Amino acid sequence: MKKTSVKTVLATLFAATLMSFTTADAQETFIYGEGDNSMIVSTLNADGISITPKLKYEYQYSADGNLTEKKAYRWNASDLTWNPTYMLTYISDGSVCLIEYAEWNKDSETFSQNCQQSIYFQDIENGFLLTENKK
Repeated sequence: MKKTSVKTVLATLFAATLMSFTTADAQETFIYGEGDNSMIVSTLNADGISITPKLKYEYQYSADGNLTEKKAYRWNASDLTWNPTYMLTYISDGSVCLIEYAEWNKDSETFSQNCQQSIYFQDIENGFLLTENKK
């Protein structure tokens, strides 16, 4: 009986400490949920238990497993919907990678605003070296 009550007291103290720690930094705590071709980023609410979705990423890959597209969405809490934000398109031939950026155009409902293009050369250590930006 004594062991059970000591364990209960310790568990309660630990939970109370953890709760105060989590709620203090709740606005800065991010929770990542990954699927096969997606990721949802949420924040921990002030209660320390529930979360609020913030961002969603969807990925597409080529047959050989290389990333070809990344779409980003922002959570609209009033409509409870994901709103498109931007899209990155990756075109690679091994040593050169072309990355195209486009923001969501609400009027045409396409990724056609603020289009930009960057060309990268892949170095020996598989890092990218920026060479050129185009609009």
